Amino acid sequence: MIKKFLTILFASAITLSFSACSLAVPDDGGGDGNNLLAFGSDKMVGFFAVICDGEGNALTPTDFESDDAIKYYREQVKFGDGADDYYITFTSGADVLSNVQLQHISGQDEGIEIDVDFNFTHELEGSVMYLYGVYFDEENWSYYVNDELTAVALRAMAGTGLSQNLKATADVGNDEEQTITYTCSVNIDFICTDYLIQVNIFEFDAGNNVINSSVRQRGENYQAGENCQYVIVEQVFTDEDGEQYSKRSLVDRTQDNDERTINLFYANGDGFTVEDALKINFS
Repeated sequence: MIKKFLTILFASAITLSFSACSLAVPDDGGGDGNNLLAFGSDKMVGFFAVICDGEGNALTPTDFESDDAIKYYREQVKFGDGADDYYITFTSGADVLSNVQLQHISGQDEGIEIDVDFNFTHELEGSVMYLYGVYFDEENWSYYVNDELTAVALRAMAGTGLSQNLKATADVGNDEEQTITYTCSVNIDFICTDYLIQVNIFEFDAGNNVINSSVRQRGENYQAGENCQYVIVEQVFTDEDGEQYSKRSLVDRTQDNDERTINLFYANGDGFTVEDALKINFS
């Protein structure tokens, strides 16, 4: 099933008291949807999301093919025109998702599990996320967004998700049949973030004495001195009432390299945040 043109969706189609965003989703086009013979259905391969304000105005792209859209899905890319072989990649859009956890299973029981965080600030608390599945049309070798959606108000401060579970029987020879399955699940956690205004870094020696301190500039990693045993990273925030508070993290010399990174989230002032990873390096 491939969808041919764009339609407009309204909030009257869902059970939220918000007017809906106008969304670029393809129309049915009369397809029967039986492009995958094993399952009789196109496989869901990821998700596409749109953020709308309380009055239904889209704050993010409504076309999932946009590079700036909120999306993450598995894509099959052919090596060339007319080629039968392809490779698998994962396509992402706007840099508003973090902590992406991906599990991809292949074989008789195939599946994709996507877990991501969506960080935002208080400006978006009255907004709504509209979540759609992205599907792969194997017959036409194309991707489309379904017209069924999940919607949740960001003020709920919880999360949202969707899933697909397909099952069929296949002939494996010698008059034997076995069950094959395909699953795809998406889980998005909502994390409201206060304004990060300063990052302080303190070096400590083996005797727990402060031997150096500095203020981190955005985009910089940090090189600790040779006598540094561990580092305390202090993030200073202001909340929506303008009150300041701090959050501290410890990074030790004995930790693995992948454990020496702290993900910082800087607010854009429009409700969205930008992730900026701080890597602590030891001599």
